[in-house]
Amino acid sequence: MRGPLVYCLEEADNGKYLNALSVDPRQEIKAEQMEDSFGKTCALIVKGRRECIPEEDAKESALYSEWEENTVPVDIKAVPYYLWGNRGKGEMLVWIRTV
Repeated sequence: MRGPLVYCLEEADNGKYLNALSVDPRQEIKAEQMEDSFGKTCALIVKGRRECIPEEDAKESALYSEWEENTVPVDIKAVPYYLWGNRGKGEMLVWIRTV
C-alpha cells in the first residue's frame, strides 16, 4: 500500500508465475512514473527474488521429492490495483511473499 492505494503485481510487468516472486522488505522501494491509458500513475519498484524451477523437473518430480532452491535476483514492479486487467490478460497478485 502507498497512501490510500493498494498495489498489485501483474504478469504484464513481472512475467508468468507471480507466486515464484518474493520481495526483500529491507530494500528501498522506488516510485516510478508510468503512462497508461488512464494517464500518468506511480508504479513501485523493489528488489526481490524469483524461484527458478526448470519445466522438465516440474513435470517429472513426484509429489514428495528432494528439491534444491534456486533463485535469481529481480526487480519487481507493482502497479495500483485499479489498473489490473487493463493491460492484457494475465496473472495478478496482491499478497506477496518476503525473502
